[in-house]
Amino acid sequence: MTNTAFRALVALLALAGARLSASELPAPEDLAKVRWIPRPCIDFYEAHRAALAQGGPPPAESEVIGLPNDGPEANRKILATFGRLPASDAEVDWDAVVNRWLIGEPSTLNPLFASSRYEFWLSELLFAQPVSTDRRFEHYGDLNVVETWETSADRLMDRIVFRDDLTWSDGTPFTAHDVEFTFKVLTDKRVQIPAIRSLAEGLRAVKAYDKKTVVYFQKEALATNHLHMAWPFIPSHVYETSWAEDSTLQKSEHHVKLNNAPVTLGPYKLVSWRKAQEIVLARDEEWFLGKDGRAIRRKPFFREVRFKVFAGTAPLVLAFLGGDVDEAQLDSVQWTKDTAAKGFYATHTKVRGDEWAFAFIGWNARSVPPNPFFGDKRVRLAMTYALDHDFLRNELFFGLYQPAAGVFHPDAWMAAKGLEPFRQDLDKAEELLDEAGWKDSDSDGGRDKLVDGKLVPFDFTLICPSVGTGPKVAEQLKSDLEKIGVKCHVQLIEWVKFQTDVHEHKAQAFIQAWGTGTDPDTMRNIWMTREYETGRNHVGYSNPRVDALFEQARREHDLAKRAALYGEIDRRIYEDHPLTMLVYTPTLWGFSTSLRGYAHSPRGFTRVLPGFHAWWKMSRETKTAAPAR
Repeated sequence: MTNTAFRALVALLALAGARLSASELPAPEDLAKVRWIPRPCIDFYEAHRAALAQGGPPPAESEVIGLPNDGPEANRKILATFGRLPASDAEVDWDAVVNRWLIGEPSTLNPLFASSRYEFWLSELLFAQPVSTDRRFEHYGDLNVVETWETSADRLMDRIVFRDDLTWSDGTPFTAHDVEFTFKVLTDKRVQIPAIRSLAEGLRAVKAYDKKTVVYFQKEALATNHLHMAWPFIPSHVYETSWAEDSTLQKSEHHVKLNNAPVTLGPYKLVSWRKAQEIVLARDEEWFLGKDGRAIRRKPFFREVRFKVFAGTAPLVLAFLGGDVDEAQLDSVQWTKDTAAKGFYATHTKVRGDEWAFAFIGWNARSVPPNPFFGDKRVRLAMTYALDHDFLRNELFFGLYQPAAGVFHPDAWMAAKGLEPFRQDLDKAEELLDEAGWKDSDSDGGRDKLVDGKLVPFDFTLICPSVGTGPKVAEQLKSDLEKIGVKCHVQLIEWVKFQTDVHEHKAQAFIQAWGTGTDPDTMRNIWMTREYETGRNHVGYSNPRVDALFEQARREHDLAKRAALYGEIDRRIYEDHPLTMLVYTPTLWGFSTSLRGYAHSPRGFTRVLPGFHAWWKMSRETKTAAPAR
């Protein structure tokens, strides 16, 4: 097939929405005729070092160790000093162990099934991917993984040449065929992987042309095409046969074992997993040393990474204060009170940053079984007006959290301007419920309504994870709703069951927090109508105009025009009110003073590059030489 004929076929199939079969893919000689445009590939660590250098030298450690974080200037100094990278290898304790944490047990270590933040934390250490993002959410090819990345002039093909020194943890060389195989798994609907699958849905085909070269065939020339390659891989030599025997990759004894002890491709490998206790990873020498013993990549800073499993945040913070873990996320009480004791800063510090994340109450318009309450926008608004937002923000969150309005953080480039947070207005709440037909018809103090000929009381169940501040929010909502004749039952459940119930639409209402993706297009699987069945549209939201805006925005390459489209999405969701927005949740984090190299982004301290891979601990000799505060 000539290149001209192939391009015409791609355009035709794009209109038809078809995938490319093997016979329709271009031959290598046809690819040679394509005009390829180089895309930037970087060493994320060195790029981060260069960015830090532009900010000038950080304050001396003698000025910062022991400094209380009592405001923005102290916070800036702590981040600058403890966030620095080592000046030389001699500063690093290469035998160091870092103790991290997880709340609750991960469901799996298979990277394709990752859906929670904790599973992604593990995945980013155990598995590599070709395209990643830095702290500014700019996407680049990762030079630890690829040699080159190119895009065809029509933006319908991306060609990546992988490094030839990547090795699976069982010693088998990684090849481009692993990429092609993983794509086949991602597109098999029998495998339940909605979070990762959404990244690959924009691809028509993935083809390995030799051991190193992969071409990704895009469905359309979208502004978001780089996201379609930002997924990890699984080894074809391990799964090819077993996938045919168990198409779910979860049920067979073989797959259960692999999900608990996967064959990995990253800077660390799995050592052990003691259920409900600890997951231990170790530095993988084959990642950074060639067969001749020479360095081929930067040596990971830690000999071991230990993830300790906690049932909730309270025992986690106790372990942090006691020195059993090196870092911990803090809630508002822990930031304000638990880390205020005299002597905290002798061995610890704490930092904060604005994160593009928010806490909310979700009102399920299409629950299973159906509920008669939350399909009505007036009812959803009434729930929001009933809640004492000021009490939550000032008494529960100590004024540390910014009131939330839109689903995009106001600092984000795509956020709508001028959206106002809600305040409690019980009169307005009652007016809306009356208008929606929910009145106290029998004078028993509770609201009710005639639905399909039956008198139904306004009596619903709100589910919430049993850890964190959610239970206190739930109790406040319950108390406030009683004032307007609505009965709310609060059900606290463990995290895995909560995820299942929400995903299966069993929850009438729920409390949760969401973070940000690296592009607003990643929220399409939360807000588009079609994502109710297989995506993450857990509240049954549907607005044809929002669906159309998401489609339009991913086709717009001008950033200012994209921002305007997403701003309209933000405003329409705000007006439709599928959620009660509570607060934007900042990053509040505690660190041991032994740790260095952490830097903040709108996703927190991880989930970008170099992220955790820049964390390190000082050698004992360096500590001894450093002056004390």
